[in-house]
Amino acid sequence: MTDPITITASGVLDHARAEALAARVRAAVRNGKLDLVVTFTADAVLASAALPAFLLHAGAIVRHVGGGLHLAGEGPALEQLRALRLDQALTVDAIPGGGQ
Repeated sequence: MTDPITITASGVLDHARAEALAARVRAAVRNGKLDLVVTFTADAVLASAALPAFLLHAGAIVRHVGGGLHLAGEGPALEQLRALRLDQALTVDAIPGGGQ
């Protein structure tokens, strides 16, 4: 397994920021990086449904090609994603190779 690529999400995660994050994830996958960790900073807050929808879609695609999309970090955004039950479809608060 290769080292995971970490993509940081911070601030108010509105539609524009969700699109920017999605572009970074897509670029990583295009470059053959299939173990991805999206890390949320303490100030990250969801302000759009675009990010959860994208994360679910990206997670399914990455799993289909043998990789994984993991969510880590702290703060309101991660708690909001848990409240939306994304932890049932994606690994939350776990970093590949780093344990739970």
